[in-house]
Amino acid sequence: MGSQNKIIQYQLEELTIKLCAKGKTQPEVAQLLSEELKSRSIDDIVSQPTVSRYMKQHRETVAEQAQSIIREYVQGTTPADIDRIEDAIKLIHDIVKDQVRVKTAHDEIVQPASYDIKFREKAAVDLIKVVLDKLNNTGVLPKETQDGKPDIEESVVPARSNVRSIIDRFGIGASGHKAGSSQTPVS
Repeated sequence: MGSQNKIIQYQLEELTIKLCAKGKTQPEVAQLLSEELKSRSIDDIVSQPTVSRYMKQHRETVAEQAQSIIREYVQGTTPADIDRIEDAIKLIHDIVKDQVRVKTAHDEIVQPASYDIKFREKAAVDLIKVVLDKLNNTGVLPKETQDGKPDIEESVVPARSNVRSIIDRFGIGASGHKAGSSQTPVS
């Protein structure tokens, strides 16, 4: 087990951080800390490697604390974010199907809409991308796709010319509405 860092031993942590934050080089910081020890009548010196080791340890500690704070924040906001993603998916899905949801006092009614086909094609591509992002970020897709081998988006997101066939798969006729569709309550 190694000895305690002199910066910690002599309680020079705050001064070390301030000097480094001011842009002092590690040799300059070591010299100034040694002078501080001398002013305290302590017969010892602080070397540049001591400053380097302390600053490395300090950066690692600060990084771990920052990661912990970010992790806690993300875990706290994730349920609401997932709800927003689900709402966005539902909205984009409705645009692709050329429908709109109308909330009433007791339920939700799906009514035909009249979105432009280009808008609907873009919505179909966006829907696929949102779902893929959701799957990537939740770790559902295999690890190699998250690392970019192979790029799942390239193989799944269709070319714009093929989006029309996706819209047709939803059962949408030439008029842009499902055959025989009318106001349909959503369960």
